[in-house]
Amino acid sequence: MKLVTFSVATPVGRSTRLGAWLDGRSDARIVDLNAAHAARLAAAGEARPLEAAAFEMPPQMMDWLEGGVRTFEAAAAALAWV
Repeated sequence: MKLVTFSVATPVGRSTRLGAWLDGRSDARIVDLNAAHAARLAAAGEARPLEAAAFEMPPQMMDWLEGGVRTFEAAAAALAWV
């Protein structure tokens, strides 16, 4: 898994996000790991998927790194689900 940071435009300015670059893809797609994890949790019936995803799969690189094994496993699960 190759991690990247990227930014997106929002109504309140640009936001930096954590993603995974999908190797071997000619179109160089990036998966927003927090959004993918939230979608996976929602599909599994989680009542508050955005809040759970913010804790389990933080959208910022430094917070993700501080999470250790827990956040790595959440990222792997999000990528497998995508």
